[in-house]
Amino acid sequence: QAFAALYSGSAASVRVGNEVKVMFGIAAGIAQGCPASGLLFTAAVDPILRAQVAAAGEHDEVAACADDLGHACRDLSSLPRLAAVFARVQRISLLALKPSKSVIVLLQEASPGMVMAVRRWLVECVPAFASFRIANACMYLGFVMGPRAEETRWAAPRLKWARRVQAIAASGACSFV
Repeated sequence: QAFAALYSGSAASVRVGNEVKVMFGIAAGIAQGCPASGLLFTAAVDPILRAQVAAAGEHDEVAACADDLGHACRDLSSLPRLAAVFARVQRISLLALKPSKSVIVLLQEASPGMVMAVRRWLVECVPAFASFRIANACMYLGFVMGPRAEETRWAAPRLKWARRVQAIAASGACSFV
């Protein structure tokens, strides 16, 4: 009731120049900067994390920072349980994992044959995760993680440096490049 009272009768308007053109009521959401937003976020995410931990295998590790979730498992056996957790979350909240931001990091060499075998297994056993990228390293919270992290950590900075050198050379701004 306290939260409902905070937002009872909330409205917003669209201003063009000095003139208010449209005014409309706000029926859902939390105002930016609201002191209660952290508490509400925690209350919403905590059950998801608890379900993720419950679905984890014996040697799995679960990590979370704000709205970024990580789940490390030694084998793929906990993925069907994890997919069930996220399917339940999606049905309840309409929140879903983004396949473009989801990566399955293999702890052994991700050869083309291994990737194909894992992909076939995902299609058959965990179709919700079948479009996730499969790799030996990924970026999590700004850090490259996984068995191939060391080789990939500097790949993007090196490429950026090489492109800058090429651009400088092409511009003629520097004669020693």
